[in-house]
Amino acid sequence: MLISDQKGRIVFANVQGEALLGYCSRELEGSSVEVLVPERFRANHRDQRQTFVEKLQSRPMGSGRDLVATRKDGSEIPVEIGLTQFRANRRLFVISTLVDVSERKRAEEVISSQNKELQALLNVVSHDLKEPLRAIEGLARLLDERSSPRLDEEGRHLLTRVRKAAARLRTLLQDLLMLSGARHGVAQPKPIDLRQVAEEALDQVRETIINAGARVKVVGNFPRLTVDPTWSREAIFHLVSNALKFTRPGQPADIEIEGFRSSEQAGFVVRDRGPGVAPRDAERIFELFQRAHGRDIEGTGAGLAIVRAVAERHGGRAWVQTRAGGGSEFFVTFASASDAETMVPVDLERIGGAERVRHAGKRDRHTD
Repeated sequence: MLISDQKGRIVFANVQGEALLGYCSRELEGSSVEVLVPERFRANHRDQRQTFVEKLQSRPMGSGRDLVATRKDGSEIPVEIGLTQFRANRRLFVISTLVDVSERKRAEEVISSQNKELQALLNVVSHDLKEPLRAIEGLARLLDERSSPRLDEEGRHLLTRVRKAAARLRTLLQDLLMLSGARHGVAQPKPIDLRQVAEEALDQVRETIINAGARVKVVGNFPRLTVDPTWSREAIFHLVSNALKFTRPGQPADIEIEGFRSSEQAGFVVRDRGPGVAPRDAERIFELFQRAHGRDIEGTGAGLAIVRAVAERHGGRAWVQTRAGGGSEFFVTFASASDAETMVPVDLERIGGAERVRHAGKRDRHTD
């Protein structure tokens, strides 16, 4: 901790400051704070310091993540700095709190390097696995077409298992790449209408909705946010796909998609009338390959991990809670409410399944 006057002269340095910077208190007291700033930054620092004093605004810890301080021996250390003003005897003083973040920086560099290596490994593995996978799928298809009549019942059953296993592996590879992209890929955010994104996501599962006789509604108001349209669509797609798969026995899926906005966050919510999620599983199901139930249901267990990765990539979050009357509510936010544009009213409610909307004699491409 350092205390300096309005002209930037240090009037106090505590013991921890001495240990961190290599100076004793007597050496620092009376010196300009610029002695602790790398020479290449000193000119700008004087201007910034004067502006800070004139505006009289505190700066909390963490707002200057890439700052460095110069020690007595000339070495530099990354620091996090908090600034606060106070007055004493009609004079203005500034308290500077410095924290050495060298360990954190080293850890961040290690993590960044590991993430890059993991991404490279994932891309290589995916590419190298797709080639033999295509061969397995192709040979299994040829065997099915040419030799299926000559196989006994057990042979046909085994061949079916081979084809299903290959299809599952292809889906698993796609989901892993999707998860990696959601976490580390290049995002291209732009202003979007979340209702339109929801309709596009529903179009991807239109056939499944119709075949299952499911009822899917797009209701309420939706915010306009600046997010990546591809990833936001993927988040809705995976939540709706899950709701279509996890249903109560004998009951078709009943799904509702609505815009969500609180005092601090904005996004959407997907509600279902499925078996629900127990509180003990509310966090675990967002982990890769984790499910609360229904392990015999088709899928890789990566969908909710992708949803959470998309939300966190946009500075938001994803969570689930129990729905009144049964089922679950999955919330996804992409940005703080202060970043969201005015909510767009929605006066359209289309019903999928048995009641499909037709326009000009044609089925609507959106099965909402």
